[in-house]
Amino acid sequence: MQKIVTSSNGNSRFHILDASRFFAAISVVLFHFLFLSWSGNHTNSISFNVIGEFFKYGYLGVQFFFLISGFVIFMSIQRGGVIDFLASRAARLYPAYWFAVLLTSFFIFFIEKNTRGLQAFDIFANLTMLQKFFGIKNIDGVYWTLAIELIFYFWMACLLAFKSITKFELAAFVFLTISFLSKVISFPSIVNLVFLTEYSPYFISGALFYLVTQSGPTTTRVSLIIASFLLAQHQAIFLQLPKIQSQHASPFSETSVALIVTSFFLFFSVIKLNGLPRPSSKIYAFMGALTYPLYLIHQEIGYIIINMLSGKLDKYALVLFTLIICLVISALIYLFIEKRYSKAFRKYVTHACTLFYKKVHLSKSSNTA
Repeated sequence: MQKIVTSSNGNSRFHILDASRFFAAISVVLFHFLFLSWSGNHTNSISFNVIGEFFKYGYLGVQFFFLISGFVIFMSIQRGGVIDFLASRAARLYPAYWFAVLLTSFFIFFIEKNTRGLQAFDIFANLTMLQKFFGIKNIDGVYWTLAIELIFYFWMACLLAFKSITKFELAAFVFLTISFLSKVISFPSIVNLVFLTEYSPYFISGALFYLVTQSGPTTTRVSLIIASFLLAQHQAIFLQLPKIQSQHASPFSETSVALIVTSFFLFFSVIKLNGLPRPSSKIYAFMGALTYPLYLIHQEIGYIIINMLSGKLDKYALVLFTLIICLVISALIYLFIEKRYSKAFRKYVTHACTLFYKKVHLSKSSNTA
């Protein structure tokens, strides 16, 4: 594999990805507000029969997130070793997440009056971001994707730790093979989770698209991307769509799902390094910065706001108002939590991991002696 190089514009951010990430987040938000809340989980009683049909495919924004995550992961990897990678990921995920968990818990306890019976232990468990692995319910339904991201980061950290990141294509082949085999072999659920058999084609193809963008296509990369595309289509139509359809009376179109997933791959096949024009790049960077906190806080808090103000505003004005509130909260989280504490948290994690590594290394050395 050729050496991974930095972006040709000297900027580690791809502004077109920032805009796309924001678009994906908004599609998920509107799927929850305009379709899932009344057609699926019946969290809200306000129905959006007509406009909801337009946004019912917004759940696929999550798959687009996974593609983007795979694409940008090498930008984190190329900046340093495994400790730096883990510290950067922890700093990216945890500060905003901790605040989101506490804020969502506040809304559940004091505004919704804790009708769902939330316990202090649930909050503590969710603060670890590991609740999925212990069978503990997510405080907010959107947290399920974080477990998937953590597993992907774990495998990338393993490649870094064993200095095998240049063998990513081999690792991609192994994961895709396991995912294909899961179609004909009934693996235990823990195997499917650990090897991301349902979502690996998105992460893998995203990473491969990045490598193609940086150092050009190869027969291996193109072949793996095609295999990822075929598997992603199979998963989206025959695995994920039936799960969604079982929750809703409104019919979903397999053709629409196939076309949307295809558009994700087409987008990455033509993406350019320099992104969008410079004059408005800060706007797109800010949009990208809002995406993670918006994703974290919109669902349960949004449902609570909509229920609380139901009947007091026109339903479309209510959704717009709720979206604006969520965007404002997201901006505040970014400005006063992420920008203020992420760097310090990253330094702390780096220091802690370095001390742990030295301790383990010294222990091994003394045992060998």
